[in-house]
Amino acid sequence: MPAAAVERAALIASDWLWETDPQGTLTYLSAGAERHAGWPAADLIGQPYPMPIGAEADCPCRAAMEARRPFRDLPYAYPHPDGEPRWFALSGRPRHDRSGRFLGYRGVGSDVSDRHRNGFERSEAHVRLVEQTAASTRPWRT
Repeated sequence: MPAAAVERAALIASDWLWETDPQGTLTYLSAGAERHAGWPAADLIGQPYPMPIGAEADCPCRAAMEARRPFRDLPYAYPHPDGEPRWFALSGRPRHDRSGRFLGYRGVGSDVSDRHRNGFERSEAHVRLVEQTAASTRPWRT
């Protein structure tokens, strides 16, 4: 896809687009990433992807990238600079030139924090409901 087309798509995307070199270093990050990452995109260019500045966490997509396999919606717990954790889903595909030489990855990231939090809250509510039901069905002792 020509660079101008990528830029136009990035402007209307609710998620963000990213691209790396063969070593896994960010070479492109759409402006939408700033809204989610809490860092200016320019500060993230040249950093390893998906490792954010100062983070120690690992991402399951790292193994796929090392094996040069495509991946879709792999979860990534992101330590946001505001102190609130975020959860991202990352997808990517290896890029090759016409001769088959590996050029890096291109992909998209999505902030799935609300979905993750809602799922966690639902699972906690389910546990409470099961506990309440079990307590209410216990035989009464007299």
